[in-house]
Amino acid sequence: MKNLTHIFRENDEKKTEKIALDNINLKIDKGEFIAIIGVNGSGKSTLAKHFNGLLLPSEGECIVDGMKVDDSEDIWKVRQKVSMVFQNPDNQIIATVVEDDIAFGPENMGLEREEIKDRIEFALKSLHIEHLRKMPPHLLSGGQKQLTAIAGAIAMRTQCIVLDEPTAMLDPQGRNAVMKALKELHEKYNITIIIITHFMEEAVQADRIIVMNDGKIIQDGMPKDIFKQKENLKKIGLSVPLAVDIVDALQKKGLKLANLFDNENLAKELQQLICK
Repeated sequence: MKNLTHIFRENDEKKTEKIALDNINLKIDKGEFIAIIGVNGSGKSTLAKHFNGLLLPSEGECIVDGMKVDDSEDIWKVRQKVSMVFQNPDNQIIATVVEDDIAFGPENMGLEREEIKDRIEFALKSLHIEHLRKMPPHLLSGGQKQLTAIAGAIAMRTQCIVLDEPTAMLDPQGRNAVMKALKELHEKYNITIIIITHFMEEAVQADRIIVMNDGKIIQDGMPKDIFKQKENLKKIGLSVPLAVDIVDALQKKGLKLANLFDNENLAKELQQLICK
């Protein structure tokens, strides 16, 4: 993204315009795992929708693998490389059987039947949901539905999956299943993962965090660097992972703890201290 600005206008009248993205410059490399965080209205979803041309820049450029998203000749190639998964999987699932839904994208690409079958099989195995292939989606749990939506993207041989708060409607078990699947896709197949989330425990699992506020990127770095500045995050209305607050409180009590950001490593560290 180069000097990208997006302006929402009512009836194309400048007097009712809202600048949703303000001069964004951002580079995302293949194979990155990125979390985008920010309060409601900060521009996260608007930013994500530019990645595969669901929204087009008002000013500036968004370029995917050398292709501009506002070039009508390239837009379908862009969307084969970058897939979107939304908050509510019911808005994406259209078939009455899981494997038929996964087949929808490849079928629309005009692929041969055997190729479609291979892609369905690969998507099911990649997400460990082979047992769901004949299930009607309305009988699935929220987490299983979201995995089905992700499988549809995998079947398209996508290189990048952009997920807009994919776990917001899920229980903890569903959230864990989706995050585990995303991490495995990233590690095994080098698929670029970009997740928008309100859950800081999810953001801390990314390799890189982008913090947005008022249509601008205000921080961009590794989780350990972002969460070191927890007061800055709290000033704009964001929370931090529970582990960060616990470590901070214990350090103030004189306990010698490293700056940890996830519950699992904190639990291991505390266990070691207790057993000494």
